[in-house]
Amino acid sequence: MTTDTPKAARVMFCVTALFWMGQYLHTSYINAELTAMGASAAFIGLVSGVYGLTQTLLRLPLGIWADKLNKQKLFVTLGCLCTGVSGFGMWLWYTPQGFLVFRAIGGVAAAAWVSFTVLYSGYFAPSQAPARLSFLNLGNQGGRLIAFGTAALVTGFAGVRSAFLLSGITGLLAAALSLCATDVPPVPQPVDPQQSAPQPTQKKSLSALRNANLQFMTLLAVLAQFTAFATVYGFTANLAVQLNATAAQLSTLNLWVTVPLMVGNFFAAKRLLKKWGPRPLLTTGFLLMTAYSFGAPLCSNIHMLYAVQIVAGVGISLTMGLLLGLCLQTVPQGNRSTAMGYFQALYGVGMTLGPMAMGLFIQYLGLTAGFWIMGAISGVTALTVFIMPAKKLKIKL
Repeated sequence: MTTDTPKAARVMFCVTALFWMGQYLHTSYINAELTAMGASAAFIGLVSGVYGLTQTLLRLPLGIWADKLNKQKLFVTLGCLCTGVSGFGMWLWYTPQGFLVFRAIGGVAAAAWVSFTVLYSGYFAPSQAPARLSFLNLGNQGGRLIAFGTAALVTGFAGVRSAFLLSGITGLLAAALSLCATDVPPVPQPVDPQQSAPQPTQKKSLSALRNANLQFMTLLAVLAQFTAFATVYGFTANLAVQLNATAAQLSTLNLWVTVPLMVGNFFAAKRLLKKWGPRPLLTTGFLLMTAYSFGAPLCSNIHMLYAVQIVAGVGISLTMGLLLGLCLQTVPQGNRSTAMGYFQALYGVGMTLGPMAMGLFIQYLGLTAGFWIMGAISGVTALTVFIMPAKKLKIKL
């Protein structure tokens, strides 16, 4: 962060890192532990999908509510607390049913990401939103990186279950630090002297959802999350288990995604977006996810799987890392919580349906076929971005 970054933004960057650290300390082990418990591929997909389902249901209402109350900090703190509850809950109720219930609460926590992004972007000028939110994603990914490294060390001597306990503790630490953040004062709205009553805030907020740029970027995010949560954040762990990966190697597997993702986010936000524009970057990102989905099942050892994880990391940075900021480019400041809630709620559909569909594909067609279907979806999305007539649809590409 630069010297002109407000103190509150620095605090929120650190809260973001702790929040996502708490969310991801245990994720490397969920699929493997459920498999060891005897859960079916369809049930494992349900556990992964319920994390996205609760986000889908809550993000838009939370965005509208946060716009109305102008209390983004409150939702940030509540989200951190839910992360703690999720981690402690799975640690105490270490069964397939417990994982299902408390993974859903983890999704409730993640729904608060709306307020994280809106609060952080509110500390800066609207024109800086894409670059600043891509930078905030460095805090997001940095927290995950620390989580995977910490989990690999801790589980080596304290067992896999300790990662769930540590997740709960980290969530509470994030909640405590969030109390040091500050809300952004509301932007004064011009008053029409001939108007006897103020315009309905909720109706004005919902009108922002008709923004063509927001809708298209949201569609791309749904497709990006559909494939990423079915593969990289979902059943790639099952590929690793087939290759006899240890607990430490399962966490290390995610490090090979997170490091290039962070590097990709930094360069995409600071240099590549300005130089080339979003269309070539988004197209490349989806093509990389296509290559990853086709290549991962062909890996014959864990080191080959590490290598293809790098491809996924760069691909995700060029898709979700950019879409998070691009969706707000043409949305008025006063409607950004609602717009971000809409964006994140709908990409939660991808997070929900992707793992569920993948579980069914695996159960009936096999693991390799499931990955290849996801690769085909990413390839079609890349083609759509490449040929989309942006000017005709009044979107920015």
